[in-house]
Amino acid sequence: MGQELPASHYDNIYSRQGSAYNTTPEGMRHYFPAWKSAYNHILKEGIKDVVDLGCGPGHFSRLFSRSDGILYKGYDFSEVSIDIARRENNNPNVSFDVKDLSNYTPPNDVFYTSFEFFEHVSFDTELVSKLPAHSHIIFSVPNFDNAGHCRYFESKTDVTDRYACLLDLRLMLETKFGSQVIYTYHGIRT
Repeated sequence: MGQELPASHYDNIYSRQGSAYNTTPEGMRHYFPAWKSAYNHILKEGIKDVVDLGCGPGHFSRLFSRSDGILYKGYDFSEVSIDIARRENNNPNVSFDVKDLSNYTPPNDVFYTSFEFFEHVSFDTELVSKLPAHSHIIFSVPNFDNAGHCRYFESKTDVTDRYACLLDLRLMLETKFGSQVIYTYHGIRT
């Protein structure tokens, strides 16, 4: 298992020529199903304000369109990822800020998303505990280890063991590729 890594680590990954992250959302084939599922849920439910925690280079935000009328705000601590997100997204309803989410106070009356972020930080449960009561979040986490992972989730039980005390959870999607799985959940803050 890895450890929580600084923003400079992710700056280096995102700025590398030929990085796997320098592609379209659809090109991120292991992650795209979670993003598409979340976006479809947001549209179906008529959600108009979304805050994305740990947005990286903004792949999820590129699913949003000017015509859907959804206000999207993405936060990440990597300046390079935020620069890429801003450059690759020309939707005036979408914005990005560099932010250390360990000190973040979530606002009321928004819908939260967080994809492949919670496993990278030591403060995941602290952040979730700060979400306003009854707020909704869609998040994804992996079942595989990585140098930048503080944890990973070998099974759905591991996910519920970690977050069920804070969220009423419903599994939305399991994206499998070989022996690896990404679990996507919808949670309501209890």
